[in-house]
Amino acid sequence: MTNSSATETYDFFDGRGPVPVKRHPNGGGIVDLNSCVDPTAFVGECASVGECAFVGECASVGKGASVGEGASVGKCASVGEGASVGEGASVGKGASVGKGAFVGKCASVGECASVGECASVGKGASVGKGAFVGKGASVGDGASVGEYAFVGECASVGEGASVGECAKIDPGQKIGEWEPDFLALAREYRSLRPDIPVVENLDSKILDALSLGGKYVLDMRNWHGAEGACGTTHCRAGFAVHFAGEKGKKLEERVGPAAAGAMIYRASTGRVPMFHGSNDEALADIKNCADREMGRTAAP
Repeated sequence: MTNSSATETYDFFDGRGPVPVKRHPNGGGIVDLNSCVDPTAFVGECASVGECAFVGECASVGKGASVGEGASVGKCASVGEGASVGEGASVGKGASVGKGAFVGKCASVGECASVGECASVGKGASVGKGAFVGKGASVGDGASVGEYAFVGECASVGEGASVGECAKIDPGQKIGEWEPDFLALAREYRSLRPDIPVVENLDSKILDALSLGGKYVLDMRNWHGAEGACGTTHCRAGFAVHFAGEKGKKLEERVGPAAAGAMIYRASTGRVPMFHGSNDEALADIKNCADREMGRTAAP
């Protein structure tokens, strides 16, 4: 259904090596020749749609997002900037996957369901019709969230756990003993998107920079200060771009600061933090993440 001509190759890092691809006419994203993308769908710049994947009528795949091999994105569904829909996963009709979110291999997000910004849905997990998974929340491998259930911001549903229909999980609440394996998530994302720059111990680097007697400044109101990505004033996403160097700057130029920051954070740490909030809230989370990177505290 994609109707632009094949003029270039792209490596999806699925074992096939560089293969011929098309640029989708609506958005310019990369589409495998063996995928099916409706002409009315949007596939944004630096986004990719893998082999045998499906993107339906009026669906949207945002800048820098990826739809894996055999995955499907239904009619009028949306996949946000920098988000990832894994191999064989499905996003149902009218559903939404937020910026920087991650839907794992063979997971399903039901019709009109919502997976919030920076949230994660593990391998083989299911989010039922009309359900809501809030910003930064996590649903573990093989877990299920029932139809019209609510999982609040930064809550976690453990591996194999079940949340019933219309149930409510409060923000920050934990169901089960499972915690995300962020290193494994980072490795998985890097295997899907090896083109994204990696900054080792990213939060520790940000914290160290902010400790240099005022040379670097955290300002969550703006992506960067007046000097741009090469300067010394940044929000959290801006710091990720800054420490990724020239590759980070080029990525930001292509997909914008929000998507670039989310992609660099996902590749570097396996998680995407909130890019909105106060300086104090962001700094507290940076400190907690830096402590975990250095092994000073256990994962939350």
